[in-house]
Amino acid sequence: MFSKPTALPDTAYLYRIIAMGGETEDGVGGLDTASVPSKTRSVRTAPLPVDEFQALEIAPRHVTLAWDETDGAIRYTVQRYDGKTWRNAGSTKSNEITVRSLKAETDYQFRVVAVGKDGNSEPGPALNIATPFDVPDTPGALRVYAVDSDSAALTWKASSGSDFYRVYRYNTSVRGPESWTLVADAITETSFIDANLTAGTKYRYKVLGVNDSGESRRAATSGVTTLRPSVGSPPPNSLELVNATKSSVKISFAAEEEGRGTYRVQWSTDGEHWFSQKTFTTAQGAVVVTGLNSATDYVFRIRVEKAKNISEWSDEFRCSTLHSTLYSTP
Repeated sequence: MFSKPTALPDTAYLYRIIAMGGETEDGVGGLDTASVPSKTRSVRTAPLPVDEFQALEIAPRHVTLAWDETDGAIRYTVQRYDGKTWRNAGSTKSNEITVRSLKAETDYQFRVVAVGKDGNSEPGPALNIATPFDVPDTPGALRVYAVDSDSAALTWKASSGSDFYRVYRYNTSVRGPESWTLVADAITETSFIDANLTAGTKYRYKVLGVNDSGESRRAATSGVTTLRPSVGSPPPNSLELVNATKSSVKISFAAEEEGRGTYRVQWSTDGEHWFSQKTFTTAQGAVVVTGLNSATDYVFRIRVEKAKNISEWSDEFRCSTLHSTLYSTP
């Protein structure tokens, strides 16, 4: 093996090999005996290590790294330390690269190796980087749990990483480009009541989580149509409990109009925030409300809601669901 420690970096050298000494056929030999020179070979030494290694951008999930070009490099290999060894994180012919698929709030070490035609440089200096907080996860399960002619109550599931939430509203009844309006900011709870709406109007809502890194990448969305106002028709009356289970109640009522009618039922636990289901049609004067909580006191109300025939709400009727260990009422 032969080495030349004084060789300059990124420099082409010509080499050939001559065998010296050895014995002739009659057993005589020495240093003055030389072979025919080998073929000449050109070898270029490896480039110098890169310098001025820096981060141009540090994001929660990626970083953009840059360095000064070095003579003789045909490409560069970026390596990342995984706690045990250095592993290749990417390769590029330029002096800039973006490394993706990183984790937020994590410490990383990177270095660059210049790759030459006949060899690689020594690794450049290591660069320590800490990725910042990521934007929050998307809030989940946005739903309108109560609606009236002039208001809508929203609730959603908390998102990881959110410091607070923003609620946007879009009036889908207005023609033209989609236009979202910020209606609530810096909400720390997972519910919001939007008031002063227009009756009989379609709205769409979206909720985004927010922290110091910005808004969540995606929003939880839900739509609602506010109820139309009454036009003076008589409301249903004589509400009575027919049957109750741990999660449902059946209520009978009397209505002014004969035959099949279209109605809407609402229920509440506090008399202020009302849950509502789609309109239903019945000739029997009865409705079953499901999805209730066991052993809970509820307030119910019903109104006629058919075409232009919309009544006031009935008198409020109170009853309770059964405890989960009890049977239904007869």
